[in-house]
Amino acid sequence: AEYMGIFMTDKELIITKSKTDNKLYRYIELKNSLRCLLISDEDSEQSAASMDVSIGSFHDPSEYPGLAHFLEHMLFLGTKKFPTEGDYAQFSKSHGGEKNAFTSVKETNFFFSIANEAFPEALDRFSEFFKEPLFNESATEREINAVDSEHKKNIPSDFRKLYQILNTLANPLSKVNRFSTGNKETLSHKGIRDQLIEFHKKNYSSNLMNLVLVGRHPLDTLEKLAEQHFSSIENKNLPKPNYKEHVAFDKSRLGKLIKYVPTSPKPYMMFKWALPDTQLRYKTKPTHYISHLLGHEGPNSLLSYLIDEKLALGLTSYVDQTHADTDFISANVDLTEKGLAEYERVIEIVASFACMLKAKGPQEYIADELMKMSKLNFEYQNPAPAVDSAVGIALRMKDYPKPIFGDILSGPSVVNEYDAEELKSLINLMTPDNMLIFLCTQSCKADATLIEKWYDSNYKDIELTGEVKTKLATISIPPSVHGKKIDLPPVNNLVPKSVALYPKPATPSSIPKLIKETPSGSVWYKQDHKFDVPKALGFCRIWTNDNGFPLAKESILFSKLFRSIFFEGIREFIYMAELAGIECSIDAFFNKITLSFSGYNGSLPNLVKDFLTKLAEFQPEKFEELFAIKKQHILKNMETSLLDTPFMVSLNNFPTAMYHFGDDTYAELKTLANFTFEKFVFYSKTWLKTAYCEWYITGNMLEETAIEILENAEKSLKFTPMPKELIMRTRTIKIPANTEYVLTKKIYNEGEKEENSCIISYFQGEEFLDQDLSKWCLNEVAVEIIKEKAFDYLRTKLQLGYVVDLSTSSFNRVLGARFLVQSAKIPPEEVYKKINEFLVLMKGAIEKLPDPEFKMYIEAVSVSLRQKFLSLTEEAYEFWKEIACSEYLFDRKEKLLVELQKLKKEDVVDYFMNLFFKNPKRVDYITICKKHMKENDEKLEENIAEAAKIGKKRVKVSSEHELRAINFTYPDMFLVNMRNNKLGQQITFHQIQFQFL
Repeated sequence: AEYMGIFMTDKELIITKSKTDNKLYRYIELKNSLRCLLISDEDSEQSAASMDVSIGSFHDPSEYPGLAHFLEHMLFLGTKKFPTEGDYAQFSKSHGGEKNAFTSVKETNFFFSIANEAFPEALDRFSEFFKEPLFNESATEREINAVDSEHKKNIPSDFRKLYQILNTLANPLSKVNRFSTGNKETLSHKGIRDQLIEFHKKNYSSNLMNLVLVGRHPLDTLEKLAEQHFSSIENKNLPKPNYKEHVAFDKSRLGKLIKYVPTSPKPYMMFKWALPDTQLRYKTKPTHYISHLLGHEGPNSLLSYLIDEKLALGLTSYVDQTHADTDFISANVDLTEKGLAEYERVIEIVASFACMLKAKGPQEYIADELMKMSKLNFEYQNPAPAVDSAVGIALRMKDYPKPIFGDILSGPSVVNEYDAEELKSLINLMTPDNMLIFLCTQSCKADATLIEKWYDSNYKDIELTGEVKTKLATISIPPSVHGKKIDLPPVNNLVPKSVALYPKPATPSSIPKLIKETPSGSVWYKQDHKFDVPKALGFCRIWTNDNGFPLAKESILFSKLFRSIFFEGIREFIYMAELAGIECSIDAFFNKITLSFSGYNGSLPNLVKDFLTKLAEFQPEKFEELFAIKKQHILKNMETSLLDTPFMVSLNNFPTAMYHFGDDTYAELKTLANFTFEKFVFYSKTWLKTAYCEWYITGNMLEETAIEILENAEKSLKFTPMPKELIMRTRTIKIPANTEYVLTKKIYNEGEKEENSCIISYFQGEEFLDQDLSKWCLNEVAVEIIKEKAFDYLRTKLQLGYVVDLSTSSFNRVLGARFLVQSAKIPPEEVYKKINEFLVLMKGAIEKLPDPEFKMYIEAVSVSLRQKFLSLTEEAYEFWKEIACSEYLFDRKEKLLVELQKLKKEDVVDYFMNLFFKNPKRVDYITICKKHMKENDEKLEENIAEAAKIGKKRVKVSSEHELRAINFTYPDMFLVNMRNNKLGQQITFHQIQFQFL
C-alpha cells in the first residue's frame, strides 16, 4: 500500500532468524525507492542506524583518486538544517552515542548508535547528510589534511601495500586498478570542492541507498521515523552500478610470482586463485567449501604437511570478494627460515594440494558437515550489539533484492545446499595459470625493482614459465618424513549428533555462586536460565609463583613459548573440536595463566578432561626443533609489533610502564634472544607444581558436572596448593602530585620512512574500592564531558593528525584519563603543549556547564551500564572478570547506576580540577620518529623550564625500570578490597601502605 512517504510495507515477508533472536523485523520501501529494514529490539538500551550508499571508490573519477572517501569525511561537517560543525558529533556523544563511517570499493557506510530516547532527534541530524550537506569551503583543506593523515597512518601496513599492488596488477581499464584512500596529491586541486559537489550530485541517489534502523521502539514507530526523515532524499533513478565493463584479471594478468618487500620481518607467501564472482551463490557457498579445505588444520591438511616438513608455522585461508568480477580464494602461509630458503618447494606442495582437490572431486560428507555446523551455529549465535547488526545488514542489503530478502540474516553464514557440479567447475579452475603467488620477504630487495607509487612498496612481478605451469598443474608429492600426507580430512566425529537443554533450576540465581572450595582451588557456578542455548563456558585462572613467575623476566617469556609449543602439539585435536563448535585456549599475560573453554556442552566436559590430561603429560624434551622455530617466530612477531604504527606501539607498551614488574616488547626481544632450549625444558618440568586455581563454569551444564571438572583438573595437574594470600598481582606505580614523567622511545630500527610520532599523556587519578564506587563515576563523567571536545579541538581544528583519542584509563583500581595523539605535523612535546591549551579551555567550560547538559552526560555514561546482557557469552565474561580479579561484585553495574544518580556537578568539577590542575600526576609516553627527534629534545627542555615556573616537576626517565625505582607503588588493591569486604569496614591506605611496599 502507498501512503505518505511509504511506497511499500511488506508485513508478510518472513525473515529467517535464529532461535536466539527475539527481535521483530519489517521490510519497507520508501516512495523514493530507498530500501529499509526496521528492527525492534526491546532489550536494547541503544538505538542504531546504518545508511549504506552503493557508491564507493570504484566510482572515483580517474583524475581524483580518493574522492568518494573525501566525500565521506565532508558529510560530517555541517548541513543546511544543522550548519554548526561538530553539532552532530557533540549531540551523539552527549547522549551516550558513537558515530563513524567508512568507504569501501562498492559502498560508503555511515552509522551511529545512541540512547533510545535521543534516536528520533539523531535521525533528524543524520538524514540531513543525504539531503543538503554544506561542503563548507573553510573545511575543505582541513579534511584533505585529515584524509592525507589517514593515508600516512596506513603506509606501514603490509595488508594495504599488498592490496594496492594487487590492484596495480589488474587491467588498467577496470575499476579495480586505482588508489582508493586519496591523499594531498590526489585531492589538493583547484576546484576540488566543485568536483566534490558534482560527485555527490551525480552519484548519491536514494534508489542506491539501503537503511537499517534498530531500536526499542515498536515497528510502527520506526516506520514513521524512516518515512519522516528519509523519504525526501532525492531519487535520481540511477542504474545499479556495473563494475564489470572490463575484466580485472584476465589470463594475461595471472600465472605470476610477485616478489614483495614487506614492512614485517616475518617471511610469508600468499597464493591467490582467481575464480568467477560467486556472491549470488550464497545458498551453496562453493568458495567457502574450497577455502575450508585449504585452511584446514586437522589430519591430512596442507598445514600439517608443511609444518611436519619444517617449512611453515601457520596457514590461513579466506575468500576476497572486493575485486569486481573476481573472487580470490587465498591461502597465506607463514614461512620458517627453511620454508623461505625452499619457497619453490612450498609452491609445489600447495599446487599438489590443488591437484589433489581436483582428483578427489567434491565430497558430500564434507559439505554435510559444513551445512550442519553452519545451521547449528546460526541457530545459537550470540546476538550482536545494535550498531553491529545495523552495519552488517545494511552492507549486504544491496545483494539481497526483495525476492530473496528473507535470507538477509541467514544468507551470509548458513550453507543450505550442495551442488557438486558447481563445486567441481570451480575446483578445476585452481590451476597455475589462474593463480598469483606472492613471496613476501625483506631478503628480496635486490629483485624487487618496481616501486608502487602510493605506498612506496618495492615489488617485482615475474611470469611463470610454461614449463613451471605444466609441472605444477599435475604435481603429486609423497608423504612427509614422518608419514604426513596431503589428503581430504577424515570424518569429524565431534560434530554434535543433537543438542538439548537441561531443565531450568527450580530456584534460578542471577549471579554466580561458590559451590566448592579446596586448598588448591575453587569453583564458581551459574546454570543458565535465561538464554536457552545448549552451550557452556568454563574459565580457569591459574596463579603460580613457580620459576619466579611472574617477577622473573624469563618466566613470562617461557609461558608464551610453552603455550605456542604445547598448542602445536595438540593442534589437530583442537582444530577438529573447533570445527564442531568447541574451543579451548590457554593464555599467559603478566601475572596469570588463563584456561578457557566454550561450546556445545554435550562434548565439552570430556574435551576439557582430555585437554588437561595432555597439558599434564606434555614432554618438552621432544620439541627441540619446534622450540627453535617457535622462538624465531615469536621474535619476528615482536619485531613486527614494534614496526606497527607509532600509536599502536605506544598502546601496546605503555601499560608496562605503569606496573611494578614486567618488560616492554623492546626489552623482551633481548631476553628471548638468549633463552635456550635447556632452560625451556627445565622450566617446563618445574612449572605448575605449586598453584591455586579459580574456576567459573556457566551455561547449560549441571552443578555436579562443574564440580567434576575441578576434580578432574586436580587429578590431572597434581600440583601442591598455593595459599591464595601468596598470589602475586600487578601493582600500579604511584605518581607524586605535581609531577610529570617523560619516557621517550625511539621507533624500532629508527623507522626511516615513518613520519609520525605519538604521545600518550596519562593523568593518574585516585584509587577506589568497592565500598566507594563514586570515584569511578566521577572519573567517567569528567572525561565524558570533554571527550568529544578533545577530538574536535586537537584533530578537527588543529589538524594534529588522524589518530586522536581521549578515554578513561585505569590500572588495578587506580583511575585516570589518557590522551593519545599521533602526529606527523609537530613533535610530541609540542603536542603536549596543545593538550595543555585544550585543558585550560575546558577548565572554564566545565565550571560553566549548564545543569541540563550535565545531566545529559550522566545519562551518556549510564546507557552502557543499563544494557542487559545480550548473550550467555557476554554475561559469562562479565562475571568471570569479577572472579578473575578477586572482586566478586556481581551487581557492579546496578551499584554504579545508583552512584551516578547521586553525583553533583560541583563534585565532578572538583575531581576535574584535581586530576588536571591542582594535583596533576602525569606520565607522557612518547614514541618518536627520526625527523622529530632533534626538535623534540629542544621542546622538552623548554617544557621542563616552563613547568618549573609554575611549581611542577617535569622529569625525563630513561626506562620503565627507572620510573619504578624512583616511585612507590600502590598496595595490592584487590587484597585491600578483599580484606575490607571480609571485615565489613574500610581500612585506610595509610594503615596498610607500608605493609605492602
